[in-house]
Amino acid sequence: MAQNAKNLFYSDMAISFTGNVGPKNHENKPLGLVYIALAYNNKCLVYEYQLSGNRKQIINKCVKLTKELIKENLK
Repeated sequence: MAQNAKNLFYSDMAISFTGNVGPKNHENKPLGLVYIALAYNNKCLVYEYQLSGNRKQIINKCVKLTKELIKENLK
């Protein structure tokens, strides 16, 4: 998704999220299992996390993690 978004919008970087943030399990995936993809330059990096909390907390944690990943990868 991230790579396609980067190409579609002719951007330098794109991110995407997928996973199960609740409120209940979906497709037999554990609650809180999320993936964050970061596409930039000629790379597409995918990170897997098992987060805890309610739906809103998990979403907020994803956003915070994404900000950190962007900072790390742009150094």
